[in-house]
Amino acid sequence: MNALLRPERTTQNRVIQWLIRSTDQGGLGYDFLGDWSERPGNRCVEAALLRANCHGPGGSPWMMEDTEGVRA
Repeated sequence: MNALLRPERTTQNRVIQWLIRSTDQGGLGYDFLGDWSERPGNRCVEAALLRANCHGPGGSPWMMEDTEGVRA
């Protein structure tokens, strides 16, 4: 089974590297919070982090309204 998941993990690792690479190196400059797959209470969407990002630079009222239905 692990052999079947390996290509997907490889792709995920490439995407992570692109997201966290600095903008001057062709990335997006995001902060990597680590692998949370085994973290207790892990969710697909971390509501508190989503809301904090929507309130930050580049956020807009419609983004914040869209997060209202996201549960912690």
